Amino acid sequence: MGNRRRALARQFPAMVHHDYRALWLAAGMSSATLWAMLMARAWLALELTDSGLVVGAVTFAGMIPWLIAPVGGALADRYDRAKLIAWAAALQVAQALGLAALSFTGTVEVWHLIVFALVNGALWAGIEQPAFQALVPNTVSPTALMNAILLFGLTPAALGRLIGPIAGGPMLSGIGASWIFVFAATLSLLEIWQLRRIRIRSTGHAADSTRGIFAEVRLSLKEALRFLGLSRPARLIIALVTVHCFFVMGFDALLPIHARDALDGDATVFGTLLIAIGLGAIVGILGTTLVTSDRARGAVFFGSGVASGLGLVILGIAPDLATAYAGAAVTGGAGTVFVATAVASLQETVPDRIRGGVLAIFLLVAGGIMPVMSFVNGAASDVVGTRVLIAGPGAAFIVVLLAWSLMEADLRRMYRTGRASAPVPDAAFGD
Repeated sequence: MGNRRRALARQFPAMVHHDYRALWLAAGMSSATLWAMLMARAWLALELTDSGLVVGAVTFAGMIPWLIAPVGGALADRYDRAKLIAWAAALQVAQALGLAALSFTGTVEVWHLIVFALVNGALWAGIEQPAFQALVPNTVSPTALMNAILLFGLTPAALGRLIGPIAGGPMLSGIGASWIFVFAATLSLLEIWQLRRIRIRSTGHAADSTRGIFAEVRLSLKEALRFLGLSRPARLIIALVTVHCFFVMGFDALLPIHARDALDGDATVFGTLLIAIGLGAIVGILGTTLVTSDRARGAVFFGSGVASGLGLVILGIAPDLATAYAGAAVTGGAGTVFVATAVASLQETVPDRIRGGVLAIFLLVAGGIMPVMSFVNGAASDVVGTRVLIAGPGAAFIVVLLAWSLMEADLRRMYRTGRASAPVPDAAFGD
Protein backbone atom coordinates (compact mmCIF):
# COMPACT_ATOMS: atom_id res chain seq x y z
CA MET A 1 0.00 0.00 0.00
CA GLY A 2 2.85 2.38 0.83
CA ASN A 3 4.52 1.84 -2.54
CA ARG A 4 1.23 2.41 -4.31
CA ARG A 5 0.71 5.71 -2.49
CA ARG A 6 4.22 6.87 -3.31
CA ALA A 7 3.70 5.99 -6.97
CA LEU A 8 0.40 7.89 -6.98
CA ALA A 9 2.11 10.88 -5.34
CA ARG A 10 4.78 10.89 -8.05
CA GLN A 11 2.13 10.75 -10.79
CA PHE A 12 -0.24 13.27 -9.18
CA PRO A 13 1.89 15.43 -6.84
CA ALA A 14 -0.88 18.03 -6.49
CA MET A 15 -3.08 15.47 -4.71
CA VAL A 16 -0.57 15.23 -1.86
CA HIS A 17 -1.75 18.65 -0.67
CA HIS A 18 -4.80 18.61 1.63
CA ASP A 19 -6.16 22.00 0.55
CA TYR A 20 -5.87 21.11 -3.12
CA ARG A 21 -7.79 17.85 -2.65
CA ALA A 22 -10.61 19.71 -0.89
CA LEU A 23 -10.66 22.41 -3.59
CA TRP A 24 -10.65 19.78 -6.36
CA LEU A 25 -13.63 17.98 -4.85
CA ALA A 26 -15.50 21.25 -4.25
CA ALA A 27 -14.99 22.24 -7.88
CA GLY A 28 -16.25 18.82 -8.95
CA MET A 29 -19.47 19.33 -6.99
CA SER A 30 -19.83 22.84 -8.41
CA SER A 31 -19.38 21.65 -11.97
CA ALA A 32 -21.76 18.71 -11.53
CA THR A 33 -24.36 21.17 -10.25
CA LEU A 34 -23.98 23.31 -13.35
CA TRP A 35 -24.23 20.46 -15.86
CA ALA A 36 -27.17 18.82 -14.10
CA MET A 37 -29.02 22.15 -14.18
CA LEU A 38 -28.10 22.79 -17.83
CA MET A 39 -29.33 19.35 -18.85
CA ALA A 40 -32.63 19.62 -16.97
CA ARG A 41 -33.39 23.17 -18.15
CA ALA A 42 -32.62 22.37 -21.80
CA TRP A 43 -34.82 19.27 -21.92
CA LEU A 44 -37.59 21.00 -19.98
CA ALA A 45 -37.50 23.92 -22.44
CA LEU A 46 -37.73 21.48 -25.36
CA GLU A 47 -40.71 19.72 -23.75
CA LEU A 48 -42.50 23.00 -23.01
CA THR A 49 -42.06 24.61 -26.43
CA ASP A 50 -40.59 22.15 -28.98
CA SER A 51 -38.48 25.10 -30.17
CA GLY A 52 -34.74 25.13 -30.81
CA LEU A 53 -34.82 28.91 -30.43
CA VAL A 54 -36.14 28.62 -26.87
CA VAL A 55 -33.63 25.90 -25.98
CA GLY A 56 -30.91 28.16 -27.32
CA ALA A 57 -32.24 31.12 -25.32
CA VAL A 58 -32.32 29.13 -22.07
CA THR A 59 -28.78 27.80 -22.68
CA PHE A 60 -27.64 31.31 -23.62
CA ALA A 61 -29.02 32.69 -20.34
CA GLY A 62 -27.07 30.11 -18.35
CA MET A 63 -23.78 30.90 -20.10
CA ILE A 64 -23.88 34.64 -20.83
CA PRO A 65 -22.88 35.55 -17.23
CA TRP A 66 -19.30 34.79 -18.32
CA LEU A 67 -19.43 38.47 -19.27
CA ILE A 68 -19.35 39.48 -15.60
CA ALA A 69 -16.27 37.35 -14.89
CA PRO A 70 -14.15 40.52 -14.36
CA VAL A 71 -16.32 41.33 -11.33
CA GLY A 72 -15.62 37.86 -9.98
CA GLY A 73 -11.94 38.33 -10.73
CA ALA A 74 -11.85 41.56 -8.76
CA LEU A 75 -13.69 39.90 -5.87
CA ALA A 76 -11.21 37.00 -5.97
CA ASP A 77 -8.33 39.48 -5.66
CA ARG A 78 -10.03 41.30 -2.77
CA TYR A 79 -11.70 38.71 -0.51
CA ASP A 80 -10.89 35.29 0.87
CA ARG A 81 -11.30 33.11 -2.19
CA ALA A 82 -12.60 29.97 -0.46
CA LYS A 83 -15.21 31.90 1.54
CA LEU A 84 -16.29 33.78 -1.60
CA ILE A 85 -16.97 30.47 -3.39
CA ALA A 86 -18.84 29.13 -0.35
CA TRP A 87 -21.20 32.11 -0.27
CA ALA A 88 -21.91 31.68 -3.99
CA ALA A 89 -22.59 27.97 -3.43
CA ALA A 90 -25.09 28.80 -0.70
CA LEU A 91 -26.99 30.99 -3.15
CA GLN A 92 -26.84 28.12 -5.66
CA VAL A 93 -28.72 25.96 -3.16
CA ALA A 94 -31.48 28.56 -2.93
CA GLN A 95 -31.90 29.01 -6.70
CA ALA A 96 -31.94 25.23 -7.34
CA LEU A 97 -34.61 24.65 -4.71
CA GLY A 98 -36.64 27.57 -6.07
CA LEU A 99 -36.72 26.05 -9.55
CA ALA A 100 -37.50 22.64 -8.05
CA ALA A 101 -40.55 24.09 -6.28
CA LEU A 102 -41.86 25.59 -9.53
CA SER A 103 -41.30 22.33 -11.38
CA PHE A 104 -42.92 20.14 -8.71
CA THR A 105 -46.04 22.34 -8.67
CA GLY A 106 -46.32 22.36 -12.47
CA THR A 107 -46.15 26.16 -12.64
CA VAL A 108 -42.75 26.47 -14.33
CA GLU A 109 -42.70 28.61 -17.47
CA VAL A 110 -40.02 29.51 -20.00
CA TRP A 111 -39.29 32.86 -18.38
CA HIS A 112 -38.66 31.07 -15.07
CA LEU A 113 -36.07 28.87 -16.79
CA ILE A 114 -34.35 31.93 -18.26
CA VAL A 115 -34.26 33.88 -14.99
CA PHE A 116 -32.97 30.94 -12.94
CA ALA A 117 -30.44 30.15 -15.68
CA LEU A 118 -29.13 33.71 -15.40
CA VAL A 119 -28.80 33.41 -11.62
CA ASN A 120 -27.15 29.99 -11.84
CA GLY A 121 -24.71 31.20 -14.50
CA ALA A 122 -23.91 34.46 -12.71
CA LEU A 123 -22.95 32.61 -9.53
CA TRP A 124 -20.96 29.90 -11.32
CA ALA A 125 -19.21 31.77 -14.14
CA GLY A 126 -19.23 35.25 -12.62
CA ILE A 127 -18.05 34.43 -9.09
CA GLU A 128 -17.10 30.81 -8.49
CA GLN A 129 -14.90 30.14 -11.51
CA PRO A 130 -12.58 33.18 -11.24
CA ALA A 131 -12.11 32.44 -7.54
CA PHE A 132 -11.52 28.72 -8.12
CA GLN A 133 -8.93 29.38 -10.83
CA ALA A 134 -7.15 32.03 -8.74
CA LEU A 135 -7.06 29.77 -5.67
CA VAL A 136 -5.53 26.69 -7.36
CA PRO A 137 -1.87 27.88 -7.38
CA ASN A 138 -2.08 28.82 -3.69
CA THR A 139 -2.94 25.27 -2.57
CA VAL A 140 0.15 23.44 -3.89
CA SER A 141 3.92 23.72 -3.91
CA PRO A 142 5.56 25.33 -6.97
CA THR A 143 6.82 21.94 -8.18
CA ALA A 144 3.26 20.58 -8.27
CA LEU A 145 1.71 23.63 -9.95
CA MET A 146 1.55 22.27 -13.50
CA ASN A 147 0.06 18.99 -12.31
CA ALA A 148 -2.45 20.92 -10.20
CA ILE A 149 -3.58 23.05 -13.12
CA LEU A 150 -3.96 20.08 -15.47
CA LEU A 151 -5.83 18.02 -12.90
CA PHE A 152 -8.09 20.98 -12.23
CA GLY A 153 -9.00 20.90 -15.90
CA LEU A 154 -10.44 17.46 -15.19
CA THR A 155 -12.92 18.89 -12.71
CA PRO A 156 -15.05 21.61 -14.34
CA ALA A 157 -14.94 20.30 -17.89
CA ALA A 158 -14.97 16.57 -17.29
CA LEU A 159 -15.92 15.30 -13.85
CA GLY A 160 -18.93 17.59 -13.60
CA ARG A 161 -20.10 16.72 -17.12
CA LEU A 162 -19.94 13.08 -16.10
CA ILE A 163 -21.43 13.15 -12.60
CA GLY A 164 -24.28 15.51 -13.52
CA PRO A 165 -25.61 13.49 -16.48
CA ILE A 166 -24.94 10.06 -14.90
CA ALA A 167 -27.05 10.96 -11.88
CA GLY A 168 -29.43 13.33 -13.64
CA GLY A 169 -30.03 11.32 -16.83
CA PRO A 170 -32.03 8.52 -15.15
CA MET A 171 -33.94 11.14 -13.16
CA LEU A 172 -34.77 13.05 -16.33
CA SER A 173 -36.06 10.01 -18.21
CA GLY A 174 -37.61 8.40 -15.11
CA ILE A 175 -38.98 10.78 -12.47
CA GLY A 176 -38.56 14.14 -14.24
CA ALA A 177 -36.52 17.31 -14.09
CA SER A 178 -37.83 18.38 -10.67
CA TRP A 179 -35.62 15.91 -8.81
CA ILE A 180 -32.57 16.99 -10.79
CA PHE A 181 -32.93 20.46 -9.26
CA VAL A 182 -33.07 18.91 -5.78
CA PHE A 183 -30.01 16.84 -6.68
CA ALA A 184 -28.21 20.04 -7.77
CA ALA A 185 -28.97 21.70 -4.44
CA THR A 186 -27.52 18.68 -2.63
CA LEU A 187 -24.34 18.91 -4.70
CA SER A 188 -23.94 22.57 -3.75
CA LEU A 189 -24.23 21.65 -0.07
CA LEU A 190 -21.47 19.07 -0.55
CA GLU A 191 -19.39 21.76 -2.25
CA ILE A 192 -19.73 24.02 0.80
CA TRP A 193 -18.65 21.16 3.07
CA GLN A 194 -15.48 20.63 1.04
CA LEU A 195 -14.70 24.36 1.00
CA ARG A 196 -14.87 24.46 4.80
CA ARG A 197 -12.01 21.92 4.87
CA ILE A 198 -9.61 24.34 3.12
CA ARG A 199 -7.17 25.77 5.64
CA ILE A 200 -5.25 28.31 3.55
CA ARG A 201 -6.45 31.90 3.47
CA SER A 202 -5.93 33.22 -0.04
CA THR A 203 -6.55 36.73 -1.37
CA GLY A 204 -5.02 38.88 -4.08
CA HIS A 205 -3.40 42.30 -4.04
CA ALA A 206 -6.62 44.17 -3.17
CA ALA A 207 -7.23 42.53 0.22
CA ASP A 208 -6.26 45.67 2.15
CA SER A 209 -7.57 48.18 -0.36
CA THR A 210 -9.94 50.96 0.67
CA ARG A 211 -11.22 51.33 -2.89
CA GLY A 212 -14.82 50.41 -3.68
CA ILE A 213 -15.55 47.24 -5.60
CA PHE A 214 -16.27 49.02 -8.91
CA ALA A 215 -13.01 50.95 -8.64
CA GLU A 216 -11.36 47.62 -7.87
CA VAL A 217 -12.88 46.06 -10.99
CA ARG A 218 -11.49 48.91 -13.09
CA LEU A 219 -8.05 48.55 -11.50
CA SER A 220 -8.14 44.76 -11.88
CA LEU A 221 -8.99 45.07 -15.58
CA LYS A 222 -6.36 47.77 -16.06
CA GLU A 223 -3.58 45.67 -14.53
CA ALA A 224 -4.72 42.52 -16.34
CA LEU A 225 -4.75 44.37 -19.67
CA ARG A 226 -1.31 45.80 -18.87
CA PHE A 227 -0.06 42.26 -18.37
CA LEU A 228 -1.60 41.13 -21.65
CA GLY A 229 0.02 44.11 -23.37
CA LEU A 230 3.40 42.91 -22.11
CA SER A 231 2.84 39.22 -22.95
CA ARG A 232 2.12 38.48 -26.60
CA PRO A 233 2.08 34.67 -26.04
CA ALA A 234 -0.63 35.14 -23.40
CA ARG A 235 -2.69 37.19 -25.85
CA LEU A 236 -2.22 34.48 -28.45
CA ILE A 237 -3.39 31.74 -26.07
CA ILE A 238 -6.56 33.67 -25.21
CA ALA A 239 -7.27 34.40 -28.89
CA LEU A 240 -6.77 30.77 -29.90
CA VAL A 241 -9.03 29.40 -27.14
CA THR A 242 -11.67 32.00 -28.03
CA VAL A 243 -11.70 30.82 -31.65
CA HIS A 244 -11.89 27.24 -30.40
CA CYS A 245 -14.89 28.10 -28.23
CA PHE A 246 -16.53 29.89 -31.17
CA PHE A 247 -16.36 26.88 -33.47
CA VAL A 248 -16.19 23.83 -31.21
CA MET A 249 -17.79 24.63 -27.84
CA GLY A 250 -21.12 26.17 -28.81
CA PHE A 251 -23.10 23.00 -29.50
CA ASP A 252 -24.74 22.48 -26.08
CA ALA A 253 -28.11 23.85 -27.19
CA LEU A 254 -28.03 21.48 -30.18
CA LEU A 255 -27.50 18.25 -28.22
CA PRO A 256 -31.08 17.61 -27.01
CA ILE A 257 -32.42 18.47 -30.49
CA HIS A 258 -29.76 16.34 -32.20
CA ALA A 259 -30.51 13.42 -29.89
CA ARG A 260 -34.22 13.56 -30.64
CA ASP A 261 -34.34 14.50 -34.32
CA ALA A 262 -31.11 13.23 -35.93
CA LEU A 263 -30.54 10.18 -33.73
CA ASP A 264 -34.22 9.29 -33.07
CA GLY A 265 -33.52 9.24 -29.34
CA ASP A 266 -35.08 10.48 -26.11
CA ALA A 267 -33.88 11.96 -22.82
CA THR A 268 -31.79 8.84 -22.20
CA VAL A 269 -29.87 9.32 -25.46
CA PHE A 270 -29.37 13.00 -24.64
CA GLY A 271 -28.00 12.12 -21.21
CA THR A 272 -25.76 9.41 -22.65
CA LEU A 273 -24.25 11.87 -25.13
CA LEU A 274 -23.37 14.12 -22.20
CA ILE A 275 -21.90 11.16 -20.33
CA ALA A 276 -19.76 10.28 -23.38
CA ILE A 277 -18.44 13.85 -23.47
CA GLY A 278 -17.58 13.67 -19.77
CA LEU A 279 -15.89 10.26 -20.07
CA GLY A 280 -13.83 11.48 -23.01
CA ALA A 281 -12.76 14.52 -21.03
CA ILE A 282 -11.67 12.43 -18.05
CA VAL A 283 -9.64 10.05 -20.21
CA GLY A 284 -8.08 13.00 -22.05
CA ILE A 285 -6.98 14.87 -18.95
CA LEU A 286 -5.71 11.77 -17.16
CA GLY A 287 -3.72 10.93 -20.27
CA THR A 288 -2.30 14.45 -20.36
CA THR A 289 -1.04 14.14 -16.80
CA LEU A 290 1.23 11.34 -18.05
CA VAL A 291 2.96 13.84 -20.35
CA THR A 292 6.03 15.06 -18.46
CA SER A 293 8.10 16.94 -21.04
CA ASP A 294 7.30 20.45 -22.27
CA ARG A 295 7.95 19.44 -25.87
CA ALA A 296 5.40 16.62 -25.69
CA ARG A 297 2.89 18.97 -24.07
CA GLY A 298 3.22 21.33 -27.03
CA ALA A 299 2.46 18.48 -29.41
CA VAL A 300 -0.57 17.51 -27.30
CA PHE A 301 -1.81 21.11 -27.44
CA PHE A 302 -1.81 21.14 -31.25
CA GLY A 303 -3.06 17.57 -31.68
CA SER A 304 -5.96 18.01 -29.27
CA GLY A 305 -7.11 21.10 -31.16
CA VAL A 306 -7.33 19.17 -34.43
CA ALA A 307 -8.96 16.17 -32.73
CA SER A 308 -11.63 18.32 -31.05
CA GLY A 309 -12.83 19.54 -34.45
CA LEU A 310 -12.69 16.02 -35.88
CA GLY A 311 -14.78 14.66 -33.01
CA LEU A 312 -17.46 17.25 -33.70
CA VAL A 313 -17.54 16.22 -37.36
CA ILE A 314 -18.01 12.58 -36.33
CA LEU A 315 -20.79 13.50 -33.90
CA GLY A 316 -22.56 15.54 -36.56
CA ILE A 317 -22.51 13.00 -39.39
CA ALA A 318 -22.84 9.86 -37.24
CA PRO A 319 -25.21 7.33 -38.86
CA ASP A 320 -25.88 5.50 -35.59
CA LEU A 321 -25.73 5.94 -31.82
CA ALA A 322 -22.41 4.13 -31.35
CA THR A 323 -20.65 6.47 -33.78
CA ALA A 324 -22.33 9.50 -32.20
CA TYR A 325 -21.15 8.46 -28.74
CA ALA A 326 -17.62 7.98 -30.09
CA GLY A 327 -17.66 11.45 -31.67
CA ALA A 328 -18.98 12.98 -28.43
CA ALA A 329 -16.21 11.27 -26.46
CA VAL A 330 -13.49 12.48 -28.84
CA THR A 331 -14.84 16.02 -28.76
CA GLY A 332 -15.12 16.00 -24.97
CA GLY A 333 -11.64 14.57 -24.48
CA ALA A 334 -9.75 16.59 -27.06
CA GLY A 335 -11.59 19.84 -26.37
CA THR A 336 -10.95 19.58 -22.64
CA VAL A 337 -7.26 18.79 -23.15
CA PHE A 338 -6.88 21.72 -25.56
CA VAL A 339 -8.38 24.25 -23.14
CA ALA A 340 -6.69 22.77 -20.04
CA THR A 341 -3.28 22.84 -21.72
CA ALA A 342 -3.85 26.43 -22.79
CA VAL A 343 -4.87 27.46 -19.26
CA ALA A 344 -1.81 25.71 -17.83
CA SER A 345 0.48 27.67 -20.16
CA LEU A 346 -1.32 30.90 -19.31
CA GLN A 347 -1.14 30.28 -15.54
CA GLU A 348 2.62 29.84 -15.77
CA THR A 349 3.04 33.41 -16.97
CA VAL A 350 0.63 35.28 -14.65
CA PRO A 351 1.79 37.03 -11.42
CA ASP A 352 -0.32 35.79 -8.50
CA ARG A 353 -1.33 39.25 -7.32
CA ILE A 354 -3.33 39.88 -10.53
CA ARG A 355 -4.21 36.26 -11.30
CA GLY A 356 -7.93 36.76 -10.67
CA GLY A 357 -8.15 39.69 -13.07
CA VAL A 358 -6.22 38.02 -15.91
CA LEU A 359 -8.14 34.77 -15.64
CA ALA A 360 -11.39 36.73 -15.51
CA ILE A 361 -10.56 38.33 -18.85
CA PHE A 362 -9.73 34.89 -20.22
CA LEU A 363 -13.10 33.55 -19.00
CA LEU A 364 -14.89 36.68 -20.25
CA VAL A 365 -13.53 36.44 -23.79
CA ALA A 366 -13.31 32.68 -24.30
CA GLY A 367 -16.35 31.75 -22.21
CA GLY A 368 -18.46 34.67 -23.40
CA ILE A 369 -18.47 33.48 -27.00
CA MET A 370 -20.04 30.11 -26.14
CA PRO A 371 -23.50 31.38 -25.11
CA VAL A 372 -23.70 33.49 -28.24
CA MET A 373 -22.99 30.46 -30.42
CA SER A 374 -25.37 28.29 -28.39
CA PHE A 375 -28.16 30.80 -28.98
CA VAL A 376 -27.35 31.16 -32.70
CA ASN A 377 -27.16 27.38 -33.15
CA GLY A 378 -30.38 26.80 -31.24
CA ALA A 379 -32.25 29.37 -33.34
CA ALA A 380 -30.73 28.03 -36.57
CA SER A 381 -31.81 24.46 -35.73
CA ASP A 382 -35.43 25.46 -36.41
CA VAL A 383 -34.37 25.98 -40.05
CA VAL A 384 -31.16 23.98 -40.61
CA GLY A 385 -30.53 20.39 -39.55
CA THR A 386 -28.35 19.78 -36.51
CA ARG A 387 -25.99 17.57 -38.54
CA VAL A 388 -24.79 20.58 -40.52
CA LEU A 389 -24.69 22.85 -37.47
CA ILE A 390 -22.51 20.40 -35.52
CA ALA A 391 -20.20 18.99 -38.22
CA GLY A 392 -19.66 22.26 -40.13
CA PRO A 393 -18.02 24.28 -37.33
CA GLY A 394 -15.84 21.30 -36.38
CA ALA A 395 -14.41 21.10 -39.91
CA ALA A 396 -14.05 24.89 -40.04
CA PHE A 397 -11.97 24.96 -36.84
CA ILE A 398 -9.52 22.40 -38.21
CA VAL A 399 -8.99 24.57 -41.30
CA VAL A 400 -8.59 27.75 -39.22
CA LEU A 401 -6.17 26.13 -36.78
CA LEU A 402 -3.96 24.72 -39.54
CA ALA A 403 -3.90 28.02 -41.45
CA TRP A 404 -3.24 30.06 -38.29
CA SER A 405 -0.42 27.73 -37.26
CA LEU A 406 1.24 28.05 -40.65
CA MET A 407 1.14 31.85 -40.50
CA GLU A 408 2.00 32.37 -36.80
CA ALA A 409 5.61 31.65 -35.77
CA ASP A 410 4.84 32.07 -32.04
CA LEU A 411 2.23 29.30 -32.25
CA ARG A 412 4.69 26.95 -33.87
CA ARG A 413 7.21 27.82 -31.15
CA MET A 414 4.63 26.93 -28.48
CA TYR A 415 4.00 23.58 -30.18
CA ARG A 416 7.75 22.87 -30.22
CA THR A 417 8.57 24.01 -26.68
CA GLY A 418 5.28 23.50 -24.83
CA ARG A 419 5.66 26.86 -23.07
CA ALA A 420 4.18 30.29 -23.62
CA SER A 421 6.89 32.58 -22.21
CA ALA A 422 8.72 33.48 -19.05
CA PRO A 423 6.49 34.91 -16.30
CA VAL A 424 6.03 38.67 -16.19
CA PRO A 425 7.41 39.71 -12.76
CA ASP A 426 5.27 41.21 -9.99
CA ALA A 427 7.48 44.29 -10.11
CA ALA A 428 5.85 45.25 -13.41
CA PHE A 429 2.64 46.04 -11.50
CA GLY A 430 2.01 48.62 -8.88
CA ASP A 431 -0.88 49.94 -6.90
